[in-house]
Amino acid sequence: MSLRCILLSLAFTGSLLAEALTVERVAADPRLWPKQVITKAPANITVLVNGQPSGTMQLPAGQIARLVRVEGSIVHLEINRSPFTLPASETDLLAGAATQLARLQQPAPAASNLPPRPAATTAPAAPAPGQKVVPFGAKEGPGTAQNTLGASLKNDLVSFKNNAVTFQKGDDLAGKRYVALYFSAHWCGPCRQFTPKLVQWYQQHRDKADQFEIVFVSSDTSAAMQSQYMKEDKMPWPAVDWGRTGTTKRLKDQYGGKGIPCLVIVDEAGQVVSHSYVNGQFVGPQKVLQDLEKLLTKKS
Repeated sequence: MSLRCILLSLAFTGSLLAEALTVERVAADPRLWPKQVITKAPANITVLVNGQPSGTMQLPAGQIARLVRVEGSIVHLEINRSPFTLPASETDLLAGAATQLARLQQPAPAASNLPPRPAATTAPAAPAPGQKVVPFGAKEGPGTAQNTLGASLKNDLVSFKNNAVTFQKGDDLAGKRYVALYFSAHWCGPCRQFTPKLVQWYQQHRDKADQFEIVFVSSDTSAAMQSQYMKEDKMPWPAVDWGRTGTTKRLKDQYGGKGIPCLVIVDEAGQVVSHSYVNGQFVGPQKVLQDLEKLLTKKS
């Protein structure tokens, strides 16, 4: 049988599987639940801060969400750990279930002599204050005047100027005593409450601009939403380019907390000196700002 015939046969089989499935059947068989679905309609989600509800926001259609469970004709979903529900008909649940069913019906592979794959690892927990984190691409070594985190970000930054997001050279970050990473998003209600306070604090401390910089690390769902957030709140600091997904993931894995808003101060050697989460508990970004103010008043 030719490759073309095989592909046509597989496509036809998948189509039949999708037609044979119903939401009721999928709900009754968790083996058919896909890990993710795509939404076909706008959705209201509950924003969580430290595990507690803190307002709602609306997401547009076309979002990729983690499937938690299927109950009757309703699917329970999560985006950025924030839960919401939709009718199954407003997602591609059945298409994902058809793929799962096709996998279940495939014959088991023959035994192999290859060694088992290593177990998957989970993302590291948020570093505690005083814990040293060596940024990706930087080498650990004796103390240096160069800020290792800042140096690693010099080609990944943008800023909002003249009503547009433009590339910003970040060479000066390597000379800062402290880099404060601000994990935030336009859709996050508590973030939108804190950001104006952070902007005001930043402007009041520009006389110490040679010692520190804030870098926005976005959890927004699109580059346009990140740009809108930077514009509306008049962010005077740079941000990691939304398209630099590898850099964003690395920063979240190495420095982020359980939720947002999250402010983290990192010193020249890559050591976390203040964090919005302490021992897994949310102490808040305002506490981190107070710590940064104390650090800036110390003599180097």
